Amino acid sequence: MDIFIFHNARVDAAQWITAGETAFGWTAGTFLAAYRRNISGANSTAIEASPVGDSIMALMTQHVTWEGSYTELLEILGRLAGEKMTSAKTWPKAARGLSGAIERVRPNLRRAGIEITEIGRDSASRRHMYRITQVSAVSSSG
Repeated sequence: MDIFIFHNARVDAAQWITAGETAFGWTAGTFLAAYRRNISGANSTAIEASPVGDSIMALMTQHVTWEGSYTELLEILGRLAGEKMTSAKTWPKAARGLSGAIERVRPNLRRAGIEITEIGRDSASRRHMYRITQVSAVSSSG
């Protein structure tokens, strides 16, 4: 319920401000353009602040789609991040830690056009398998 109220308040404020843009001497669309840039900047900052998020972005500059287990992904991301990053306390040490780190940054990655989905279990290893895919970035229209 609180999210719904907050969202409506945000929409109401945006509508009020855009309706008054020309009265402030602004060009129509100025507020929403600035608002979208602010949201996009905050999203990028969240990804960059996450060692895992930043490493996934680096991985996806090399791939359109990647598939494998979080154990395999942790190894690949570790190589991309480098020894200094992987020896930090904030770096996940196992697949379970990677899963938590991904869940924290997943909405930001999605907005940046990176989708992570579980695709099933490997019958031999019994590990959960995941697909990371580049998709269209989600609009930041609020």
